[in-house]
Amino acid sequence: MARLLLGFLISLITLFHLCFGETISIKAEKISGDNRVVHYVGNVRAITDSNKKLYCNLLTIFLTKDGKIQKILAKGHVIFQSGNYTAISDKLTYLPLQHLIIAEGNAMVKNSKSIIKGRKIFYNLLTKKFYVQGPVNSIFVIKNSN
Repeated sequence: MARLLLGFLISLITLFHLCFGETISIKAEKISGDNRVVHYVGNVRAITDSNKKLYCNLLTIFLTKDGKIQKILAKGHVIFQSGNYTAISDKLTYLPLQHLIIAEGNAMVKNSKSIIKGRKIFYNLLTKKFYVQGPVNSIFVIKNSN
């Protein structure tokens, strides 16, 4: 059983490497699942080689029949940090085939110069475009042209 779990975890880490192009370390209080769905439960912390960080209460990874990541779902006090950007929400969904991240429920994205809040925030990793469903609240620092 321990051998099977170890093999499964190594496969999962390899899948994350293929999906994100880097290795990821995931820690949690519990893990359960099968060959199609994996659940990390309790104080989940995921950190990549490039120092992207994800914190949540529940992380669920959905796999296709051929073992590729179909969807990653983080729930409960979700915080995602990448560089100087931080996203906070109740739920965060990553759809790798669509290159789409969706933050839902008290969603907020901030950096040192701006904050955007909304019910749902969509971000396309390929096009670098975002869309926010309201009500929307934005705060921006505007520099003088002097």
